[in-house]
Amino acid sequence: MGMRSLRVTAIQILFASVCIAGLILSGCKKDDPEPNAPSDSTEPPTAVFEMDQTGLSIAFSYTGERGETFVWDFGDGETSTEESPTHTYDAFGVYLVDLTVSNTGGTAKTNSDVAVEGDALASIPELDFPNVNGVFYAINHQRVWSVYGEPALVKTGAAMAWCSGTIGYTDVGAVTFKQGEYTASLDLGTDNAYAWVESPDEQTGFKKGIGPTWSIAGGGQHGSINGLSNVWPFPATKEVIADAAIDITSTFAVSHSGAINNADSVFISVYGPNGTLTRRMGGTETSTSFTPGELSTLGKGKGQVQIAAYKIYEQVLGTKTYMVMNVAASQMDVTVE
Repeated sequence: MGMRSLRVTAIQILFASVCIAGLILSGCKKDDPEPNAPSDSTEPPTAVFEMDQTGLSIAFSYTGERGETFVWDFGDGETSTEESPTHTYDAFGVYLVDLTVSNTGGTAKTNSDVAVEGDALASIPELDFPNVNGVFYAINHQRVWSVYGEPALVKTGAAMAWCSGTIGYTDVGAVTFKQGEYTASLDLGTDNAYAWVESPDEQTGFKKGIGPTWSIAGGGQHGSINGLSNVWPFPATKEVIADAAIDITSTFAVSHSGAINNADSVFISVYGPNGTLTRRMGGTETSTSFTPGELSTLGKGKGQVQIAAYKIYEQVLGTKTYMVMNVAASQMDVTVE
């Protein structure tokens, strides 16, 4: 079946995008404010600002009143005394930004959590199962972000599913999953495949102990199903270890931080602007390397490295066979040079 991209909402277009635990970066952009003229008033200033992100760069705009001097602390050890500075972070993540504004009448301070959003989630490899009537994927996407200066593993839940018809996939009505209070309905695509990605204000992912319970309303030669589940835990994946820059003239090594548990198969993939490299390995294998000849097919620009571990469970219902998978996929953003 090969790989197919996950249909996503706007969060996948930019990291496109993912915030953490409800921290939403303002997407609004106003015209640059007029410089604040020195005030003769003894009334203290107000400390207000807005933000606009492009990649790792954030344009900060002072939108308060009566400010004459400014001290910005960007939360990563860097500061500025400009009125409306632009700052480039070294890594995606969450930072506490402080602004102190002063004039002859006094001082005002404010701060805000700023989520510097990463690139889109990389799609996971889809497995090819001959003579199977449907496949259901519950996925935990994981990335390491800088959160207040400390590395933290950020988890985003996603799901996709398909059921076979006479030709290709078929519409089987509503497809939903439930894991305790964590529940959602998948969106039906034009190809009759289903997909869902966790909204930016959640970012909790699936609990690792057991897979969710799947249900389908029924249709297209498939009856109603309630209670389809992978009874095994999710695989345990952590951080991808690789160079942040891929030199296509040299061998590129990728490894996983520690052992991978509860997996039947592990895929290590490198995504580039023009191509993808994927290697399937055993459930306990944690490293591989790619040659310059392989890397030359990626193209140059932004890329991603992903380690995806799969726990596969087969369930037979009447004359139909379904594969239910719990997947943990860790990724990091890279540059292909």
